Amino acid sequence: MANSDCLRRWKNRIISELQNDEYFLDVLGTTEEEQEDLVYHRLFPHYYIPDTIDKVTTYVCVEIDIRTHTWSKLYSYPTITFTILAHQNDMQLNIAGVSATRIDYLAELLDIKYNNARGFGLGRLELESSIAGNLNTKYRYRQLVFKGKDMNDNLCEEQDDG
Repeated sequence: MANSDCLRRWKNRIISELQNDEYFLDVLGTTEEEQEDLVYHRLFPHYYIPDTIDKVTTYVCVEIDIRTHTWSKLYSYPTITFTILAHQNDMQLNIAGVSATRIDYLAELLDIKYNNARGFGLGRLELESSIAGNLNTKYRYRQLVFKGKDMNDNLCEEQDDG
């Protein structure tokens, strides 16, 4: 099996977990109608930057990268990156008892859900970074990167040297 097979499996798992997390969807600000067609509209299994804006809203994107190192051929090092992208006018969060911006609170929920999570390679995921910034004058973002460790599946395949 190739190292890259985890891309599809892990993204599908994460997307499924998020679209079935009612509290996360409430904080994201989805309507019941949007929840029926969430993937590729508000929740993306890839980086997405809206080019035309017909509604002030927030998006969550999931991307997975795999790195290997020349000094360690035994392991690969997957990272799971969540990018929360919010229109400036959607930053204010109106949830009783929560004093945070929408992107910060969504990041907190993702951190709770995925920091130390199992099932993404060997051991547990670890939060590597949580960085905020401006995409442009209308959009703010917060990006969380979780790092993991997995077996380098290429070592398990028979090599053809001929």
